[in-house]
Order: sequence, then structure tokens, then C-alpha cells
Amino acid sequence: MDKRNVIILTVVVVILVALGVWYFATQGVSVGRQMTEQTNQRIATLEKEAENGTANQSTLFELAHSYLLVGNYDSAIKYYTQAIPMSSSSVASAALYLGEAYAAKGDVANAEEQLKNAITYAEANEQALPSARGVVVPLTSSSSQTNDQAIEREIKSGADATLAQASMDLASLYVKENKLNDAIAVLDNGILKVPSYADFYKELAAIYTQQGLAAPAAQFQSLYEAHASSTASSSIAR
Repeated sequence: MDKRNVIILTVVVVILVALGVWYFATQGVSVGRQMTEQTNQRIATLEKEAENGTANQSTLFELAHSYLLVGNYDSAIKYYTQAIPMSSSSVASAALYLGEAYAAKGDVANAEEQLKNAITYAEANEQALPSARGVVVPLTSSSSQTNDQAIEREIKSGADATLAQASMDLASLYVKENKLNDAIAVLDNGILKVPSYADFYKELAAIYTQQGLAAPAAQFQSLYEAHASSTASSSIAR
């Protein structure tokens, strides 16, 4: 192939690559715009229920989530706040999302308060479980026992997930505020409550690295890798 043909081929390839990049970029924008439009349509429907007084907790949560997605943090905060008193079972999750909305808005003080509340509520949910209190619940049959155990596992799993996410969010908030020791304290507490959550160790490794403390940074990086590997193996096994 002569030099002229090589140049022509190179130009064609560059044009095709540029067209491909443009196509996928515009497709991404189109999909994003479509999702935003769908979210706004859903918000309008849910708002009618809220105005009519027929909205239940699920509706308020969905409305708050939708406003959070489109970046309307004040409305998200409004409906998360309304959802909290309606059910004690999901108050930890509501406080978590409320904290995240405040954080996204840049309201650090309220974000910190709500994330702390989420951790407290999640810990309380776990302590309320019969097994956590060391109480044996009388059951009438093996099937009911299996069902109750499954429910308890589900509650604990939900509480653990909320506690872990709220702890990570609060630690991240402290890191941004350069309150590294406060972030470490939050993550240490998280490890005590949910020791299998690998990202706690990863975040601690990053903080100790930021502080110039090589030994604990290496220790927590190793722990992170061990827990991340264990989690991956468990997922494959299931």
C-alpha cells in the first residue's frame, strides 16, 4: 500500500471513530433526557396523590427518590421528612436518604445529623431482633420457625445495609471536611457492627494513606482485599 493510500485510510478511520464517538455520546444524552422526562412525568402523578392526601409511605418515598434523581433536593427533603413518621420499620432508610439529600444540597450540618440518626435507627432495629437480645421465641412448628428465621435474617440484612451505607456516607462527609479522626471513628464502629462490609477497610486504608501512616494503611488494604475476595467467592458460590 503506497503512502497516499495509507493517508487516505488513516483519515477514513479517524472519521469513522469520530462518528462513533458522536453517535454514542448523543445516544447517551438522548437516553438520559428520556429518563429525566419519564421521572418528571412520574413526579407529576405522585404529586397529585400527595396533594389529595392519598399518598402512603411508599408513594412519598418514591416521590422523594424521584426528586433526588432530578436534583430537586428541597422537594426530596420535604417528602423524605414526611415519610419518616409514617413507619418505624423504615425510619433508618428514610434518615439515610434524607442525609444524602442534605449532603447533595451542601447542607453539611443536617446531613451529618440525619446520617447519625440512620446509624442509630439501624442499630436499634438490630437490637430489637429476638436473637440480638438472646430471647428464644416459642414457635409452633418447624415451618413457622423457618419463616420467622427468614424474616429475621431479612430485617438484619436490611439494617446492616442501611448502617453500612450511612456509615460510609458520614465518613465521606467527614473526609471532605478534613475531619479524618471522626471519619476513622465512624468506620471503626461500622466494622464492629458489619465486619463483612469490605469498603470500610478500603476507606480506612485511603484515610491512613492520606495521613501518611503507611503501616495501618497497608494493614487495612490487606483486610479490604481479603474481604472483597471473600464476598466475590460467596457470590459465585450462590
